[in-house]
Amino acid sequence: MPRRLHPKSHDAVKAEFVFLLSQGIIRPSKSPWSSPLHVVPKQDSTSKTFPSTAVTTHWGLYEYTRLCFELVNAPQTFMHGVLRGLPFCYVYLDDILCFSESHEEHKGHLKTIFERLQAHGLKLNISKCQFGVPELTFLGHLVTAQGLKPLPEKVDAVLQYQLPETIAALRKFLGLLNFYRRFVPKAAEHQCLLHSFLKGSKGNNRRIDCSPQAVAAFEKSKHTLAETTLLCHPAPSAPLALHVDASDFAIGGALHQVIDGELQPLAFFSRKSSPAEISYSAYDPELLAAYSSVKHFRHMLEAREFIIYTDHKPLTFAFRQ
Repeated sequence: MPRRLHPKSHDAVKAEFVFLLSQGIIRPSKSPWSSPLHVVPKQDSTSKTFPSTAVTTHWGLYEYTRLCFELVNAPQTFMHGVLRGLPFCYVYLDDILCFSESHEEHKGHLKTIFERLQAHGLKLNISKCQFGVPELTFLGHLVTAQGLKPLPEKVDAVLQYQLPETIAALRKFLGLLNFYRRFVPKAAEHQCLLHSFLKGSKGNNRRIDCSPQAVAAFEKSKHTLAETTLLCHPAPSAPLALHVDASDFAIGGALHQVIDGELQPLAFFSRKSSPAEISYSAYDPELLAAYSSVKHFRHMLEAREFIIYTDHKPLTFAFRQ
């Protein structure tokens, strides 16, 4: 049964489907699965249809004959297909990041990308492009030749954040911190007291009475983000070192690569301990920190040799068994 349409949308949607059918973009379908038609208003007062293959309409059941961007993974799948075999670019949905070691090499890389896009009939929005820059903003991070940093404006927003007075304000603050969590060592330990206010909270408008300890945790959480270190780009052949640790209320780890005898940070991991984990003996939290850190960084550690560093000596005997 097709979804009812607003009378103002009916004619526009029908005309769109007639056009798609005439162009061979869709065809009549006999699929046992279908999705209802959904019309989304655009900012320019027109409407945009988001039918998924297949889609139920008042004029029959239709399915696409080609990849449509309304499918969840369609943009990324399409762009990876277009730019396949180009190791000097990274694609996320319709954002393309091109990286080169020299200016001349960069010109050659851009020429290759432009030719590939032109061959597939794709256009770029020049107002959103940056060429030949030493650093740029990409997916909410500042990307440089050396590594990744949080965006300065996001860090400033955290530093200027006022002490939360409600659960809603606290959730927003913790959300800002969580986006850059991998840049902050021992983030869970610093934010543990703040997260305790969310336990059992039933309404976002409930007020918070912050103790001096909570205020200190709030300020500490802000400044640890401001003092974050640069996360370096991974070197595939560099030795890896995983530093793990556990406290009374949290566990975590820091993944580094060793280049020229120096440790370069790649990412940090931490999480709050559960009530059951808090009651563990001294040995178990340290072992849990090692296990959880390896599990968290599995995508970077799997099939590679690495060294685990811990300040809990009894743990070293367990790994020798």
